[in-house]
Amino acid sequence: LDGLSHVTHRGAGDDMLRFVGVSVTLDGACGCLDCVQQKLLQWKGKRWGAIRNGIARVPEDKYRALVWEAARRGMRVTTKADGEAMIDQVIKIYNEVDAEFGIRDKRFVMMHSAFAHPQRHMPRLKELNVLPTTCI
Repeated sequence: LDGLSHVTHRGAGDDMLRFVGVSVTLDGACGCLDCVQQKLLQWKGKRWGAIRNGIARVPEDKYRALVWEAARRGMRVTTKADGEAMIDQVIKIYNEVDAEFGIRDKRFVMMHSAFAHPQRHMPRLKELNVLPTTCI
């Protein structure tokens, strides 16, 4: 059981109901061409400049407040961030919250991150002990 210590958090609640994590979707899916990118998105040989900004579903200040409060309560955060711009936002806010509360032992997650860059994003996620997943 020592190997499972990363899944035990105090969370919020009582004996009857306890929340130990939250999940947030920041942008749309790359397959629907609505993920938030920093550059023109290419899909099947076509350039989709008109929709490169995608759909940001949660404003940055609200996302920051949610992650901050979850970390304050000892809860794990799972964030769906598909596009590069959203991945950068997740890493930036996870770093801010880590400096205040220390999230590395909580094993935060960043999921469906199709555009995570191996050299730019992965070392930063590893440093924070964030579990990245992709849907590709």
